[in-house]
Amino acid sequence: MALAGFETAWLAWENDSLVLDLPPRFDGMIAGLLALGMPAVLALTGAIARPVTRTLRSNISSVPGLSDLVLLRASDEGWAPDVPGVITLATLSRASAFAIIPPDSEGLPAGAPLAGTALSPGSITHP
Repeated sequence: MALAGFETAWLAWENDSLVLDLPPRFDGMIAGLLALGMPAVLALTGAIARPVTRTLRSNISSVPGLSDLVLLRASDEGWAPDVPGVITLATLSRASAFAIIPPDSEGLPAGAPLAGTALSPGSITHP
């Protein structure tokens, strides 16, 4: 997965172990955990993340040809997206969910529905 604006992270089987290699920078580490680590742990445990669909309060601009990770803040009016590819401690502390915008997209307009994966453990169901 080529995420715009982030350093290389990878997930691979080495012998009988699944290895997640994350970049040392905070933003790249969090992006790798959300985009690669979380789906891997869910798949290995059989757990399922329940995405929540809300409308966007503002548009999301995306880089064509690359996936974009965007942090989302929930409100009664819908998702308030942060700038795609920007992950700081402040944006992460305000976020309630994240979404990955696919590489074939140029973004989404305000009012469009978007499924966000919640960052809270209550959004995960176990078998």
